[in-house]
Amino acid sequence: MDSLKNYLLNLDIVTNNEYLDKYIDLIERNSTTIKEKYKTHSHHIVPKCYFRHNNISIDNSLNNKVNLLIKDHLLAHYYLALCSKEEWFKIANILVLQRAFGDDKDFIYSLTNYELLQTEFCDSKSRSKQISNSMKGRIQVSKGLEVHTILKEELQDYLDLGFELGNNILKNKVSVTKDGVDRLINKNELDIYLSKGYVIGHSHLTSQKSKGYVVVHNLKLKKETKISKENLNEYMYNGYELGGLPTNKRKQGHPCPYKGTKGLVKSSCGGTTYVTNGLKNRRIKNDKVESFLNDNPDFYKGMTIFKER
Repeated sequence: MDSLKNYLLNLDIVTNNEYLDKYIDLIERNSTTIKEKYKTHSHHIVPKCYFRHNNISIDNSLNNKVNLLIKDHLLAHYYLALCSKEEWFKIANILVLQRAFGDDKDFIYSLTNYELLQTEFCDSKSRSKQISNSMKGRIQVSKGLEVHTILKEELQDYLDLGFELGNNILKNKVSVTKDGVDRLINKNELDIYLSKGYVIGHSHLTSQKSKGYVVVHNLKLKKETKISKENLNEYMYNGYELGGLPTNKRKQGHPCPYKGTKGLVKSSCGGTTYVTNGLKNRRIKNDKVESFLNDNPDFYKGMTIFKER
């Protein structure tokens, strides 16, 4: 408990009070909670807003995630709002509560200090101004696991104490991906993960799922639909592929009328273009694409993202 508490305090976004203790207790009690569809949410212990605010990759590793019952997930952000040190961090956590619906909304309004939080919450225009003003004239410095947001005029004092400019919490980490699964790992572990088939970067699957919904298509049925990300596996099992159905028309009378990559991976790649027939992908030099498509009418520009089997 102390190590997690110190870690959060070192991020300089929370203050040490009873609500931080309640938040940590909630996380600790659910460290072994299993995922249950429609009952639990996956919660980022260091919330996603922290990484977005600091323009760094979101830590999606298992060490930064815990499964919480839906109401406990709301409680977690309620506690974070009440122990926030920075105004932007408080507002980001209140936003999570404001987006709740139905019975969850009633639950939120029953929380003792929610009305206080709501009165501190302004309309969207002034909220944006408030967030930007809270960081105006401030910068981040770090040393080891210590990260502080300071006034610019304090920079030299911190440099003299051995701090470096910027946030180094994730400086020695790198994102890798395999089969649609992204991990944030230490750089010294990179060779191990590469030997297991991972590649550096983020997956196309993750980038689409992060929006809360996905677009899937079935090329044989020529059908495209937008679905909740919770139903993705069911659709993939039933023959759908991730991404939108190619919709641009080829010349009239062409045996394969679909062309283009709407919603799919960008087809052009450094002097070459990906083409696919829905069953396999090929990479063709740009000056030979048209002749290849004419000789292989079942192919079209784009890349099929094959589901994991």
